[in-house]
Amino acid sequence: MSYSFYVRSPEVDFGVLDTWRAPLVVEESEGGVLEGPFEDGQVVHVFEEGVTTRSVEISWENGTFQARVMTMACPEDYRIALHLACEVARRAGVEVESEEGERFAPDAVDAHYGDDWIRQHVRSLFGSTVAILREHGEIMMSGAGCTVTLNQAVLDEVLAASDDPEAQAEALFRVFREVSFPGEEWYRASLMAVRLQDGSERTLIVWGPGVSYQFPKAELIALTDPQIFVPWTRLAELAGDRLTWIDGATARVEAIPDEEWDAFVARAMPYATTLEGFGPGGGEAEAHAEPDGPAVPGEGNGITWLVTVVVVIAVLAGLAWLVM
Repeated sequence: MSYSFYVRSPEVDFGVLDTWRAPLVVEESEGGVLEGPFEDGQVVHVFEEGVTTRSVEISWENGTFQARVMTMACPEDYRIALHLACEVARRAGVEVESEEGERFAPDAVDAHYGDDWIRQHVRSLFGSTVAILREHGEIMMSGAGCTVTLNQAVLDEVLAASDDPEAQAEALFRVFREVSFPGEEWYRASLMAVRLQDGSERTLIVWGPGVSYQFPKAELIALTDPQIFVPWTRLAELAGDRLTWIDGATARVEAIPDEEWDAFVARAMPYATTLEGFGPGGGEAEAHAEPDGPAVPGEGNGITWLVTVVVVIAVLAGLAWLVM
């Protein structure tokens, strides 16, 4: 679900992004460069750091500029979309048209789509999100540069925050911002995908000593020094009281000091598996650690040479840089 504003304009320049009161981060661009005029068909997602809950999609195609806000966009995201649409219309000397076909002059935006309209629209889409979540149990939405997972536990916490739907929506916005903007004290780990020779894939994140992480959900966790793989389902057990869930699938884990790392790896060793042994569907393979050392991927594990090198280099180089 989304809502869009349209402007007929023969050209749209990327300088329009600089007219918002704060810097807008370009999350992604489909085609073209990010300077000068938009290319026909170019789509860009933008957000304001620390504020946005869902990125605003802007595009220009066939002479029409579109600013699109998504379900669970916060009021400021609506204001960003409206501001950009009005600025494009002002430069082109035309009106803005809403998704419902209402036309208005840029300087009359508040009379048509001001704070009251935004508040009502946000409240309506929040209600729709709650209904979908109750029906399906878990939904995923793209946040600002990452994916936010909502489940029943998140919903229960949000609804317990207040009886006021607007306050409940704001509580859910805080979840989106927590996931999207963790702050400098947390390292947001990247999700890596490894393709095996049989065509199957494994997703994994890397966990090393001395770093406080924000982890996205993966199938496997790659521990370093020594390198072993353990199933994601063991995360809570291994992290203990260092772990805090931010949403339905995003976890923050406080740093494990260097001097405690060996003991931590020893506790994880009984759950060690391999990339090949961990089958599709998330099932756990039997632990296979040898008495004399950790389970590590070898020549016969079905991983291509290139993927092995890329993963190992990325893991070790990245972690070495982080703990310096």
